[in-house]
Amino acid sequence: MAENEAWVPASQTTCWDVVADPRSYAFWVIGADDIEGVEGDWPSPGATFHHAQGSAPLRLHDTTTVLEAVPPRLLRLEVRARPLFVGVVTLTFTPHDGGTIIRIGEEATGGLAGIPPSFATDPFIRLRNTESVRRLAAMAWASGHV
Repeated sequence: MAENEAWVPASQTTCWDVVADPRSYAFWVIGADDIEGVEGDWPSPGATFHHAQGSAPLRLHDTTTVLEAVPPRLLRLEVRARPLFVGVVTLTFTPHDGGTIIRIGEEATGGLAGIPPSFATDPFIRLRNTESVRRLAAMAWASGHV
């Protein structure tokens, strides 16, 4: 599993509030361009949002579904960008030193990225999520200072 983390001077609840808004994913998830709709009560288990990523001719439309939610500390998602990627993303928010440590763990479970062993795909996922966790931390910090 590829893991990334960042500390942000924002509360655990403030960080949770960012991921509890499905529209925010278009801004902090690398590759996500547009949130096209939400089914269910996001981020309750079973809720799904539809998203697009990439650009023509490789523009993909797929879904992200909540597998588990323990506000304000854990959100586990099944993410899809088929046929390229199906995976599980685990976001955790841990209070630390007056702020919060945001951790993103991601594992390819299917699609073309699920074929090679994780030691081959994890470095690419980790590289992508370095920027994703940075953006999420920046959004949490900014929303806590509005």
